[in-house]
Amino acid sequence: FSVQWSAYMIFMVLVGGLGTFEGPILGAILLFAIQTTFTQGGPWYLVGLGATAALFALALPRGLWGTVEERLGLRLLPVGYRVVEARRDETAA
Repeated sequence: FSVQWSAYMIFMVLVGGLGTFEGPILGAILLFAIQTTFTQGGPWYLVGLGATAALFALALPRGLWGTVEERLGLRLLPVGYRVVEARRDETAA
């Protein structure tokens, strides 16, 4: 893989939503739409992708899907880990 593919993956996760299963899927759809629309821009296309990722990181730190999940409580694919407090065994010394 080239560095460009790594940048695409980071874009998908950052824009779609880090820590969710739905976020990168939404990010991939958005990346495909941007690629289809703006690939004729040459190197400015990649500058636009970077600027879009930076704006999303500043405006929506949890990404698109993280913001939807936070505001609406909507979770389509509830996959992930949750940190819980360990229970202490009362018989242990």
